[in-house]
Amino acid sequence: MPNQSVCSNDYPFVTTFPASQPWDAADPLPVMRREMKLLLIEIGQLRTEVEQLRAKEEEAAKRKGIPLPGYREPRPVAT
Repeated sequence: MPNQSVCSNDYPFVTTFPASQPWDAADPLPVMRREMKLLLIEIGQLRTEVEQLRAKEEEAAKRKGIPLPGYREPRPVAT
């Protein structure tokens, strides 16, 4: 057949690079540990930021005399 190319006998899905075997792959555990440490650090930073923002919000509310949700004025003690 004159219209067929010379490479027509090759397999169409063959790659020139061998597939990595599971035993050749790098251990993902150290990478996952590092990611967990970074996430824990980020969570700690976010918690600190939230605490600071809450403190600022409470201080602003005290200055304006606006009670915050969940905040109760102390009841006077009957003597």
